[in-house]
Amino acid sequence: MVVWKFPLVSRQGNHMLHVPIGSVFLSTALVEDKPVAYFLVDEDKKDMVQSVSYKAIWTGSNDIPIKSTDKFLGTVVRPEGLVVHYFY
Repeated sequence: MVVWKFPLVSRQGNHMLHVPIGSVFLSTALVEDKPVAYFLVDEDKKDMVQSVSYKAIWTGSNDIPIKSTDKFLGTVVRPEGLVVHYFY
């Protein structure tokens, strides 16, 4: 198992991420001013990809509903001060 980094979108809304099957989410971060998600990946399955849907929501916004079943991934603060929360 190795840790891989995947880019996230800051724009509010629902988005898709493509990761190897069986990947385990670890954390979110801001790297070189860009939001990313880190996953633990089995390199033997790197060619078998699954789609993971996630949503980006800005602090104070009601535009994208958060459901009680949504799981929190993390929060990043963009250099311009925008705070983005990620759920899946």
